Amino acid sequence: MNARLTNALAIAILASTLALACSQAGPAGGEAGGRGAPPAAMGEAPKQVAPAEAESDATAAGKSEGAPAQQEPMIVRRAEVSVQVTDLPKAARALETRARSFGGYIASSTLYHGESPTGSLLVRIPARSLDAFLGGLAAVGTILSESLASDDVGLEFQDLQARLRNWAAEERRLQELFSRSGKVTDLLEVERELARVRGEMEQATARRNFLANQVSYSTVTLTLSVAAVPRTPAGWNPLAVAKEAGAALWEVAIGLISSAIWIGVFVPLWLPAYLLVRWLWGRRRRKPATAN
Repeated sequence: MNARLTNALAIAILASTLALACSQAGPAGGEAGGRGAPPAAMGEAPKQVAPAEAESDATAAGKSEGAPAQQEPMIVRRAEVSVQVTDLPKAARALETRARSFGGYIASSTLYHGESPTGSLLVRIPARSLDAFLGGLAAVGTILSESLASDDVGLEFQDLQARLRNWAAEERRLQELFSRSGKVTDLLEVERELARVRGEMEQATARRNFLANQVSYSTVTLTLSVAAVPRTPAGWNPLAVAKEAGAALWEVAIGLISSAIWIGVFVPLWLPAYLLVRWLWGRRRRKPATAN
């Protein structure tokens, strides 16, 4: 960009900063300026601003004017609750019905039907109804654990509002410069700057809307588990015990008879060895007696 366009951009940015400072001076400054200035100086009417951009600028300006007066805290609240239930599908349906009754909804739901059924629900509840929603969870099941957390995002929200105001002013100045530029290279450079500013505005607007949604709706993470059903022991049955004892006795008898058969079959192998060992042992005991 040539030196003339660079100077023009610098003057536009400086003028937007001065305009922002003057807009924060208050109603008194506006009245004082209106006395000595002509009507055209009160607002430069014929600016080439698209209707959608003008509407977004007006909306941002309206919100920024109301924000300092309200001074409402912007708190993001979250809760994590573990609940033990007896019937997993029934409990999930009851929680969905309860969330809708408070104006909320189920953002996500996961149910596992196995030997140990478990479930996880992500619930979005209006922030004003969070305490009432949590207070009624005991009707669904047994509360095993509960934790609450909160974050103050007011400072970040105000910072985004200020950035949007500054970028809106810079956008208007760049549009004025775009209408005055004559060279194609200058027009392209201003167009690139406009695209950059509008991209920053879109990102900031998306982040601001996300924070506003998080403040308006609290997030509740519910973990569901099914209580184990205790098994009732069967009553004592003497006949069944007698049958089990008889079966065990029969197995022992079969084992003894089988062992005797094995011993009898292998007599030719072990009997000679047994007789030899016994003869040697007897002979050894007779030698000390003979010596005495």
